[in-house]
Amino acid sequence: MSHDALLSDLRPESAIDRLARALVAARSVRTERRSDYVSLRPGSDAAIAVYVHKNRVSVALDPLEAPSLTHGITGADLQRITPATTYAVIDAASVGRAHDAVLELAFKALGWRAQGPRFAVGERGRQGAELVRDTCPTCWETIALNGECRCS
Repeated sequence: MSHDALLSDLRPESAIDRLARALVAARSVRTERRSDYVSLRPGSDAAIAVYVHKNRVSVALDPLEAPSLTHGITGADLQRITPATTYAVIDAASVGRAHDAVLELAFKALGWRAQGPRFAVGERGRQGAELVRDTCPTCWETIALNGECRCS
């Protein structure tokens, strides 16, 4: 299905729809429809950068940069899900009030995810690193490497 068809099928609130359509029009992204969201990622092997729900978006951010990146977006709720990912969850009303800032935040998330999988250094500075995978913002289960979740 096309980006347009996936978003039309989801039927998000107008501010969310406007944001998602601006993202897919401006950047090359891969979209996938799940039960209650459309995911946007910068490539088929990249992690999901933005979850588009009917009444909110969840934007994946580097935990160290998340507070400064969302500072000017009223209503952005930061949720640190894994050591490597914090999500800025922003409701439709807040997206509508700060469309340009949220759009810029989503562009940053796509760029960050395009850099590849994130690795976390083990305890006490061990040199071995492990892959840290995303968590589904709906059921909080670990998302499989293929981008799917059991709730989908």
